Amino acid sequence: LKGVGIKPVFDIGPIDVLALFKNASYVLTDTYHGTLFSIHFDKQFVTFTPNRDDPRIDDITDRLGLANRVARTVEEAVKAAGERIEYGEVARTRSIEIGSSMQYLKSALQG
Repeated sequence: LKGVGIKPVFDIGPIDVLALFKNASYVLTDTYHGTLFSIHFDKQFVTFTPNRDDPRIDDITDRLGLANRVARTVEEAVKAAGERIEYGEVARTRSIEIGSSMQYLKSALQG
């Protein structure tokens, strides 16, 4: 992986993982949480899941208008990587989704 800007890291804690996402210039992930952290930190990203479907990834990317960031093939990943995410609309939709979730939690907790 030398020479392509990818540095493997091992044996790190949660704060270190979050710092990696926060400071990344681009994220390639295959996990739900990697997708969430990429969105949270407004990162350019591709979620590459060639051999499996994760409904959670599909749900959050669909809700935020980022379904094109989920790639099942190398060709789809390359295409997605060439398209820039404009986070303005994503941030507005994310804010609405967070508000809805907070309302649901308040209602559920008040019983």
